[in-house]
Amino acid sequence: MLVLLPAFLRPPATVPAATATTTHLTQDENASVHRSSSDDGDRPSYYERNRDKVRENQRRYRESNREKIRAINKAHYRKNRAKITKHNRGRWLQKQAMISTAADMNTINAPEQQRQHPPAATHKMRLTLLLNPVSE
Repeated sequence: MLVLLPAFLRPPATVPAATATTTHLTQDENASVHRSSSDDGDRPSYYERNRDKVRENQRRYRESNREKIRAINKAHYRKNRAKITKHNRGRWLQKQAMISTAADMNTINAPEQQRQHPPAATHKMRLTLLLNPVSE
């Protein structure tokens, strides 16, 4: 039975040894073939050389496509509204939790502070002390 396989599933064809020759490059030739922009040494990048021109082009693109960019952002928001809302709600809840823990810490520390410093006497307290003196 003959089964036809797609090209990516077929085993690689065997190449006769006589036709399969490999070329070995010297180190200098290999370096010249694989030269990248990072090999340029101290030469600044395109952006650094043309910074003003690039920034001007970016500004013009933003201005000319402002409505298009807004539409894209709005569509992104509409598409991901549930995720964005969930994220914002999570952040808000984290902030509220931090605020409540800070408030709890203040209330825990408050009785200690009151014990250290008695509250200032009010008029009613003074009157009560005058009418009902404390005997020790």
